Amino acid sequence: MSASPIASRPSLWPGPIGPGAFIAVMGPSGSGKDTLIGEARRRVDPDRTFFVRRIVTRPADGAAEDHDTMSREAFAAADAAGAFALCWTAHGLSYGLPAEVDDAVRHGRAAIANVSRAVLPLLRQRYRTVVAVHIFADPAILAERIARRGRESGEAIAARVARDPGISLAGDDIVRIDNGGELAVAVDRMVSTIEATLAPRP
Repeated sequence: MSASPIASRPSLWPGPIGPGAFIAVMGPSGSGKDTLIGEARRRVDPDRTFFVRRIVTRPADGAAEDHDTMSREAFAAADAAGAFALCWTAHGLSYGLPAEVDDAVRHGRAAIANVSRAVLPLLRQRYRTVVAVHIFADPAILAERIARRGRESGEAIAARVARDPGISLAGDDIVRIDNGGELAVAVDRMVSTIEATLAPRP
C-alpha cells in the first residue's frame, strides 16, 4: 500500500513558510533513517534545528522509532483540530507532524523529519526551502534489518524491500546517502547536509 497525503494545513503567513527549512528524510524500511537522524541530532546546533517527533497510530516498541502514539479516533480528532502541520497514511497507519514544525521554520530553524515520499510535493508547497534526503542501502541489507525487527514474515519483507522509494526520487536536487556501509560515513554526510542547510544564504 503506497502512502497517501491527507492534508496540508493552511499557513498563517501568505506563501510558503520560511525563512527556515524543512529537511525531508526518506527511504525504504531498513535503510536506517531514524538511526541517522538520531546520530545527527547529537552533533548539530539544537538552537537552529528542530528534530520532529512524529505521531503515529501504532503503539511504540523497542523495534520501531521513538514516536508519540494516538488511537485512530484521537488522531482524527487532533487532525480536525489543526494539531498537525502535515499528515498522511501508509500501510494502514496514520502519521502526523505536529504544528510546532511550522513555528520552528518561521523562526529560521531547520526541521528534520522522517517522511513518506508521497508528501514531498506538499512539503515543497508549504515550506520555502525543502531539502529532500534519500537514505538507501543494498536490498539484502534492508531485508536483514527488517527481519531483525521480528514484525513481518519473509514474503512481507520481500514486498516491503521491493517498494524502494528511491525509484521515484529522481532529480539533481535529491541528497543521496548510502547507509549500507560504515555508519560514521553516513552520519557525517547527514550532518554536513543539515549544516549546509543552516549556512547563510546569499
